[in-house]
Amino acid sequence: YDVPMSGFELTYNRELLHNKSWRGGLEGAFGYTYLSVHDAGKRSSSVTRINDNYSLGGTEMPSAPYTGPKSTPGPVIVASPSRSTTEVEQGASITGHRDFSADLFSFRVGTYMDIPLSKSIMFTLGGGFALIYVNSDFSYYETVTIAGVGSVEHQASGSADDWLPGWYVSGNLSLALSESWSVFAGAQFEDVGHYTHNLKGKQATLDLSRCIFVTVGLSYSF
Repeated sequence: YDVPMSGFELTYNRELLHNKSWRGGLEGAFGYTYLSVHDAGKRSSSVTRINDNYSLGGTEMPSAPYTGPKSTPGPVIVASPSRSTTEVEQGASITGHRDFSADLFSFRVGTYMDIPLSKSIMFTLGGGFALIYVNSDFSYYETVTIAGVGSVEHQASGSADDWLPGWYVSGNLSLALSESWSVFAGAQFEDVGHYTHNLKGKQATLDLSRCIFVTVGLSYSF
């Protein structure tokens, strides 16, 4: 799913270098985003059918009912069967629901450069190291039905967490309202890889390798 989520971020910039045409320094940021995904769609899966054939050693199978002779053993099957497998496409139908939710705590440390475009408009370019802590909950309840065989239910729930390191680049445009206050809008691209939550044969994967953040906010200089 590609679904937009809302969150917040606090950023601190420390100016270290400047001249008439630009200024730059270090920046650090902390952010938080909550996401939730619910899936209740009907699905299908292929089924592997296994056929085992046991030999009677040349003896013909007696007709039913059969209880065997009283004095001597009846036909005896061999211990190892001959086996064949058949793939049945969409042989199983799966109904139920799957729920995944996560708290994302993001941290950024990098450098930035301010380029004045006019007396009141500033373009800011930044980039550096990114780190996201993911704390997730995953649950599912499913009924698997195979025609001619029957149905079975599966359910489980659990929590997991992990740290994902990566990188980011960002660009912002800001408009000065006074000497201290300004409004800004921009975008940030972040890549911290993939987060995977495994739960009893099921897997939920969160793709954080192509994250795009659109930011709108207020800044204060002191």
